[in-house]
Amino acid sequence: MTYAYLVLQLCLFSLSLFGYFQVKRFLSTHNAIANPTHLDNFKTLVRMNMYGALAYMVLGVPALLLSIYFGWNYGILGIVGVTAINVLQLVFGQHLRKLEDRARHMQCSRELSGEFRTVGEVWFKKALPNF
Repeated sequence: MTYAYLVLQLCLFSLSLFGYFQVKRFLSTHNAIANPTHLDNFKTLVRMNMYGALAYMVLGVPALLLSIYFGWNYGILGIVGVTAINVLQLVFGQHLRKLEDRARHMQCSRELSGEFRTVGEVWFKKALPNF
């Protein structure tokens, strides 16, 4: 069970890391959304991150159940171990969220701003991309 939990946590962290590098690469190559190509690149980024978030949720359910199992069966030691791993995930997730917010609030040309804003809202409010 311990190995399954660690593998799940590694998969979750890998998904977060994949999303992090995607957003980081996008921000390093785009200072603003100035033309339709930039908007299409933004849409691709958003789609990939939304699908990654769904995979994260699917893997997160068994990880949560195993966290409860370790807390229940190993007492304080299990709780401390699970908490330590999850705090690392939380801190990294908060950093990733800041990068995502920077991408979502980039400068945008007037003619593309409506669609850009809609895509940004879908990113944080819906489960699947509809654009």
